[in-house]
Amino acid sequence: TMSGFDALPADARQDRLEPSGAGWEKALANVKASVAGAELPFPQGYVAALFGYRRAARETFAVERSIWIAAPRERVWRAITDPAQIEMWFSPGTSWQLSALEVGGRLFVRNPETGAEMYTQVIELIDPPHRFVTRSAPPETAHVTTYRLQEERGGTRLTITHAGYELEPAEMRWNNMEQNAFGFGMMLENVWAYVEGRTLPYPGGF
Repeated sequence: TMSGFDALPADARQDRLEPSGAGWEKALANVKASVAGAELPFPQGYVAALFGYRRAARETFAVERSIWIAAPRERVWRAITDPAQIEMWFSPGTSWQLSALEVGGRLFVRNPETGAEMYTQVIELIDPPHRFVTRSAPPETAHVTTYRLQEERGGTRLTITHAGYELEPAEMRWNNMEQNAFGFGMMLENVWAYVEGRTLPYPGGF
């Protein structure tokens, strides 16, 4: 039983119901075959392919930006993993919630009208204070964001890599990468200013 469709807008609800039903029918056929020791009727995993959890690509496309911050890694780590602090430099006035700071934890914004999650990021790796990796949850394209914190000159080099553009249509990919490269640069400037106690260069957030 898969519930929660009632929380979606009417047009999106119908678009999601039919493919979800078809996906789970084929998933159940795979379960039946697996239990019986038979060959899977859908060996590629139909549900995974349907919702974009797995797509084949010959190349990986990513954007990467970095900035040096005059603060220890532990301080920068808190700024990028504490929802209350993320609000301060990323979206002033819009609060973030975190189910748990662990693999599988979900970082998201609540829709003020429906209470549904928005812009959800699922934690894939947590290695404090060195590396933090999240993946955007469906229906968003499955981009992976990696935060790396390295000691440098008495401070911290924070590097953000945003990968997964190979999953986007080719005609949109380069424009999105260019825009996001600028966006992540601006975001890092806000993190730098917030951690060092300066005025945010982009006080409206993103």
